[in-house]
Amino acid sequence: MTNMSSRRLLLILGILWMGTARASSTEAISVSGGVVDYTVFQYTIGNQFTTLQNIAVTDIGVFSISGLAQSYEVGLWDSFGNLLATATVDSTLDVNQFEYVSITPVSLAAGESFCVGELINSTAQWLAFSAITPAPGLVFDYGLYDRTATPSLTDPTTSTVGLGGSVGPSFKFTSVPEPRTFGSLFLSLFAMTKFARKLRVQP
Repeated sequence: MTNMSSRRLLLILGILWMGTARASSTEAISVSGGVVDYTVFQYTIGNQFTTLQNIAVTDIGVFSISGLAQSYEVGLWDSFGNLLATATVDSTLDVNQFEYVSITPVSLAAGESFCVGELINSTAQWLAFSAITPAPGLVFDYGLYDRTATPSLTDPTTSTVGLGGSVGPSFKFTSVPEPRTFGSLFLSLFAMTKFARKLRVQP
């Protein structure tokens, strides 16, 4: 197989996986209970998670309790404080559901900790003291907030251990196939290519 053919097959594999990722994304958490909370300040709240498997974050968003009065910024950070992705969730009248924005998928390895945060202000509402159940493949570690109350989207590094998480920011993700899965797909496509080529050259 030529280098060009190999590159084409890898491109096809990537396109197929990206399409599957979008179609099968899983919500990171389910929620029960909690009380409506609010603030008069502007700062970032969030939650920290740890992966149990390789994943790709495909969407980030916020929880709408009684609608979103305005747009809100959301961010995704790794354990070193590097900003991996941002998005702005538009205002909505939808209630009691998460509102997501698609992002370029961010790959996170198994055993990696990261956080998702939302810049809140006096118009924001979120659920505090909620029971958060993570999806399979994730561990919910604890809630976070920006203790310095920086009025811009900031990695929230102060934990709220024992107080539960903040049901404001969240995300959707998909499992990343193991390398051997990609290898199997590559071999299958290679075999199909050779078979199609033979059909073309037959008299």
